[in-house]
Amino acid sequence: LGLDDQLVAEVVASERPDLAQQRQELVVQIAADKKTQDDLEQLILKLLAEAEGDVLKDDSLNETLDQSKKTGGECQERMAIADKAMAEIDGVRETLRPVATRASILY
Repeated sequence: LGLDDQLVAEVVASERPDLAQQRQELVVQIAADKKTQDDLEQLILKLLAEAEGDVLKDDSLNETLDQSKKTGGECQERMAIADKAMAEIDGVRETLRPVATRASILY
């Protein structure tokens, strides 16, 4: 991060601590959802690799696929909401950027 970006973060934390906190929570949530999706993908690949015979008749694989579809859909919904919220937060951050730019000039 450059000085401007660091100062924008400080200005936002000072002027709108609620947005700074919300942004931090969204970053953590997005990372957790991406990890959940990666874990599901790895589990499915493992079950497919270990499956013997007709994979369509493997109940545990089918249950895992159904669960991963549900969980993946929930993660996608949360990530879409988080992306929208992050865009709004970034809009507010950009309105405060001139303050940070001026501070970087003074620094």
